[in-house]
Amino acid sequence: MGIKVTENRVFVAGGNTRAYLSNDNTRLFTLNKNALVKVQNLDDLEKEPDIIDVCEEPSTLALSETNPNFIYVVSKKGDLYWYDVKEYTSGLCFRSSLPLRDLSLIHDDKVCVVGGDDLEMTLVALEKDKDNIKVTLDEQLVSLSYNKQNNILAVSLSNGNIDFYSLSSTIPNKIHTLTDQLPKIFYDDDKAEDSTSGEGQDSIPIDGLDSLLCDDNRTCTRISWSNKGDCYAVPAKDGTIKLFNLSDHSLTTTFKPSVAVNNWDALIVDQLHSNTITAVGNINKTSHLFIWNISTGVQTSHETTTYSVTSLCWRINSSMNTLSLIAGTWSGDIITFNDIAKVKESPGSSNLNRTLFAESDDEDLFEESRVGEFSKNTSTDPDLTSKFQNDGSRKESNKIDKRVHEDEGSEDINSDNLFTDAEEEEDVDEGTHRKRTFNYEDENDFIEDDDGEAALYKKARNHYDSVPSLVTTNSRRSNYQTVQPQFQYRPFSTGATPFGNSDKRYLTINQIGHVWTTRNESGSNSITVSFFDVSKFREYHFDDLFKYDLCSLTDEGILLGQSKLGQIQYRPHGVSGETWTKKIPLLPKERITSIACTPKRIIVGTSFGYLRTFNEFGLPLAIEKVSPIVAVTAYEYRIFTIHYSQYHGISYSMFQQHPQTGDKYFQRECPLPITLPQQVQGQTEDIDKEFLKFEDIYHAFNPLGIKSLFFSSFGDPCIFANDNVLLVLSRWRSGNEARWIPIVDTNLELWKMSGGKNVKDVHVWPLGLNFDTFSFLLLKGKNCWPDIPMTVPTEMEVRMPSISKTDITKKKTEEDDDEYENDTKTDGINDQSEVEIPLDLAAEEEFLRSSVLSRLLKDTMDNEGEIYGNEADLLQHLISSHDKSLLRLLAYVCSEQDVNKAVSIVYELKQDKALAAARKIAERAEILPLVRKINAIIEAKFEADFNNL
Repeated sequence: MGIKVTENRVFVAGGNTRAYLSNDNTRLFTLNKNALVKVQNLDDLEKEPDIIDVCEEPSTLALSETNPNFIYVVSKKGDLYWYDVKEYTSGLCFRSSLPLRDLSLIHDDKVCVVGGDDLEMTLVALEKDKDNIKVTLDEQLVSLSYNKQNNILAVSLSNGNIDFYSLSSTIPNKIHTLTDQLPKIFYDDDKAEDSTSGEGQDSIPIDGLDSLLCDDNRTCTRISWSNKGDCYAVPAKDGTIKLFNLSDHSLTTTFKPSVAVNNWDALIVDQLHSNTITAVGNINKTSHLFIWNISTGVQTSHETTTYSVTSLCWRINSSMNTLSLIAGTWSGDIITFNDIAKVKESPGSSNLNRTLFAESDDEDLFEESRVGEFSKNTSTDPDLTSKFQNDGSRKESNKIDKRVHEDEGSEDINSDNLFTDAEEEEDVDEGTHRKRTFNYEDENDFIEDDDGEAALYKKARNHYDSVPSLVTTNSRRSNYQTVQPQFQYRPFSTGATPFGNSDKRYLTINQIGHVWTTRNESGSNSITVSFFDVSKFREYHFDDLFKYDLCSLTDEGILLGQSKLGQIQYRPHGVSGETWTKKIPLLPKERITSIACTPKRIIVGTSFGYLRTFNEFGLPLAIEKVSPIVAVTAYEYRIFTIHYSQYHGISYSMFQQHPQTGDKYFQRECPLPITLPQQVQGQTEDIDKEFLKFEDIYHAFNPLGIKSLFFSSFGDPCIFANDNVLLVLSRWRSGNEARWIPIVDTNLELWKMSGGKNVKDVHVWPLGLNFDTFSFLLLKGKNCWPDIPMTVPTEMEVRMPSISKTDITKKKTEEDDDEYENDTKTDGINDQSEVEIPLDLAAEEEFLRSSVLSRLLKDTMDNEGEIYGNEADLLQHLISSHDKSLLRLLAYVCSEQDVNKAVSIVYELKQDKALAAARKIAERAEILPLVRKINAIIEAKFEADFNNL
């Protein structure tokens, strides 16, 4: 074919050499068995490469995606080290007693997975104060391959099996095993120089050839993932390359080489630029390079070389229309197959001059300098911005687009761009700006994802006066923006999170599980549905061509929505159900703002106030017009909606659409007692500037500030807003008697659990309310939203916010009177001593809590009957807790000789035996007036009961 091959001796001493290309296509990292790494600048080949000494007997390395100067190396001595190739610094991360064979960086380089000969796979935490997690394997680990789109880790074992682990939660969950596909190998680290290795003995020896070269040591067992993460290629033991689907692990295509090979040395899949599968096999002394077209399965190239290959990586050439293949060898050489493939024509090809991997148009909104610019007026500490940039960057600074820094402001409610932030693109060739447009009928022109993060970057308009301001004029952050942003209707789903500085975000989180989306390099998205109960449900993945930004998760399936397209799609979890898609008619400038799903009903709300109801098969059942809707949740046939009007503020409605009892409104657009985030920030005096930018990112994504909206296990609406207080709606069936009750103040609970310290990097993310138990995620870090992987859910008993911090003392030998004002950070909240609650305050809180819960439960029983069968026992338990707490409080009050308060407590007792116990307490305290009063109450109660017979 006339392919030009360039040979370059990188290491004079020869030996096993692997090549790795940086993400920006500009630097080549080469690792040699003699504990050396060379970094060559490909834009300036005349410059001498940087040389770094690494640990002895290195196995392989991994390049960091968040810091372009960081590499991680594992060795046969069992060590994992990190190295900074710019600052020439290093550090030990982990040590094993047996050789480590491979590593993989996961979760945005927060964790490094390593494994080898000790039958264990270890997830090494690269962040401080995080614990390592070990997973037991059936056989020795030989290679790792990470699918970052779907958060799946493929572990190749020495027995030829491949284990697939889901990394959606903190502890890996094995989801599948592909058996007997890979060749069985056993590494030989002590091979003698003259032993046979399958090489032809009559061949001319290659200078510097590694003495450890043999079939077991050279055989490739690492699978290669597609760019979208929906399929993977396996170097099969039968001399073919097999392509499998991730969804059901079924065999899709088998690629057969034109020449039979003994073993495969290297494998790489590239769907993004060349749409090829490339593999190198060996026949005695000769290596054969094969390239197949993925779509057609046709072999397009076959080249031969005398070098034994260790690794492969693609590089886009300066012409931007051809690709070269860079290969490491067993002899210290790097060989390059120049212009061996053409770049396929694709919408993303214009970005090739920036990076080898295509990116979403909005992926860099919160990169390095943009976050720094976003909060430049909220922080005066120059170290904070630099620290954040080092921790959160995902690309090099020369890739930052300057135009976003100049376009800040808000938009009018009547603007087309109010809901979805129409973006401007810069024409690189002409230097002009043009408004972005989309062709929704063309599947190749994917929909721009709208996660709401760009709200504060829009170009300022000249018509703010058309909408009344929601922010007070005396804001302490008035220097943050010249004009405060107006409220913007954005997609809302329960528990949804922004992308932040990641390429993943949660579409929804509830007690059942979580649904998250990943922006792929090809321009589409992929969605993963994960569950907390892995014994009942199985995690699954699918491609998202429409970039859905709304989601509702139930036990039966998920409902997805695209706010701009007006499209919804229902997908059942199992194979028995049927997936259907429906288009919602939208008026000009109207968008879907929220969706909800129950086993019997599907609810869709829009920014113009259209509320549509469908059955589980998509049949429209009802439609009505209300105030603009910003959030929706549903429980069986009940529907709870939140409205926002520029004139009436935030309100809520609660109604029912039952096929037997008919439609009924319980509450209709009543005021909702929550405050918008920007109003809270404008009135806060002690804003922590370091954390302010992270809060701003979330509030730009979710201007309503509601983190979660759900029904409790007994069907009462609950709201968890930006004040971190859980509100539950009580007596909502009784018209004007409805009231919102705060039953948990998580800020106060964290303060108590941390020993009286105001922890700033510990957060609570709500999941649900089961009677008197609040389930949540305990988060540690600067982000107030959960990251991937998902932490293990936690539970706490609800506690009424009736206690003042100043009235609480801590369990310490030497009490520090002002320790409750200490703002010192802590990552180990569980290591702190619990705050001791005074007896009288604890009794008052329990009395109030039992009263509230009993009213909620009794209201449910009076209207719904018993749902779970144990409601009567729960109610009796609450009444007992009610009286017991009052008796404890009575004993304390009697010790203080407060007769009037003691009498008021006796009036609250409900049970006869509690009145008798109160009389004994008063007698022991020798408070005779109280004893006489209690006797009078007992006699009056006896007469009332007798008269009612």
